Amino acid sequence: VHARVESVAVGKLSLNLTGFTKESADIFGSNLQSAIQNLLPFSQIMQLTVEYLNTSSLGPKKNYNIN
Repeated sequence: VHARVESVAVGKLSLNLTGFTKESADIFGSNLQSAIQNLLPFSQIMQLTVEYLNTSSLGPKKNYNIN
């Protein structure tokens, strides 16, 4: 936990799940996603494909017009 905003703990929790086959991901994926989001309501699910990682900016960017 890096900080608290009202009653929400703000911080990082990286959870990497590997080794799923296409078939097992189809069977367990939605149940696992639902369980994680019930435990961590502000969590984000990201499909980490090579294309996504090559084209996305995953770090914060400063907006100099606002501050």
